[in-house]
Amino acid sequence: MPSKSQVRYPENWSDIALDVKQSVDWRCSKCRLQCIRPRDDTSKISRSLRMALTLTVHHKNFLPEDNRRSNLYEPIPLMEEYGNLLLNGVERMV
Repeated sequence: MPSKSQVRYPENWSDIALDVKQSVDWRCSKCRLQCIRPRDDTSKISRSLRMALTLTVHHKNFLPEDNRRSNLYEPIPLMEEYGNLLLNGVERMV
């Protein structure tokens, strides 16, 4: 049985999130760093760095039912944690 929060997302959430990611060319909305794209080779980077460079889509108002484009943004999940590392050359690895 899905959790309460999962029920709040539309059935086509994966499609919505993919459209958002493609519309920003798989770049972080905070730093514009190129994130991992679906066909990128990630075999030479660590799992933690892969997770840090995986683009995600979030709701600004924290309401999963509100999928207006103006309410969606796409940060790198661990931007605050990796900050300088991500901005100092990782882009060339991906």
